[in-house]
Amino acid sequence: IDRDGRPVEAIAHDPYLDSHPELIQAVGSAALMALENVSLQADSQAAVLDERRRIARDMHDGMAQELVFISMQGREWADQDPRAKAIATAADQALADARGAILALTDPVDEPLPAAVARVATSLAERSGTRLELELDDQTETGGPEREGLLLIVREAISNATRHGNASTIRVALSANGGVRLAISDDGCGFQSGSGNVPGTGFGLTNMQERVERLGGGLELRSHPGEGTKVEVILP
Repeated sequence: IDRDGRPVEAIAHDPYLDSHPELIQAVGSAALMALENVSLQADSQAAVLDERRRIARDMHDGMAQELVFISMQGREWADQDPRAKAIATAADQALADARGAILALTDPVDEPLPAAVARVATSLAERSGTRLELELDDQTETGGPEREGLLLIVREAISNATRHGNASTIRVALSANGGVRLAISDDGCGFQSGSGNVPGTGFGLTNMQERVERLGGGLELRSHPGEGTKVEVILP
């Protein structure tokens, strides 16, 4: 079978069909159409991926950097004007959401959830020199919004543990047992839980809980000074 003068496929058939060339032609036309559809889908997916990466770069180089600047300026002025602290906190929260969107845009669309969790956790741990322990169930999988939320929480929990908790070891566990369970624990300095915000970040416990609740799940954070921190998420 030719397309634009080039052979693209061949059909092996029973000799009986030699006397029915119209059947062979019909099968060839259908097969050629299927090939063209596959090619169009591949081109379309490549274009979508390129556009996602472009948007992610623009967000990182533009909006995210501006939010970092606003947050830093707000904290510098916080002692002189209480409103500046609120501005900095709002900028931190917006920055956390922006980073989550960037993460979702750059995430390989066909990457299994356990592999994505391992990739994000390993990158952050290596960057800080923190020991990482992974216990990931290869059978665990979930949809787009849930996946995005889980990866964002992995990123935020590990960032908090390394930047503010001075953790030397972080453990990430992911399992599927009637749902999806994600647990991130560390041996850092901990803090007095119940204050509503994880120290050092605008992405507070309230924000985490609201994100998980929108996905129909639940989140629990346990911490105590000198005893590390554990964040556990359960999705149905």
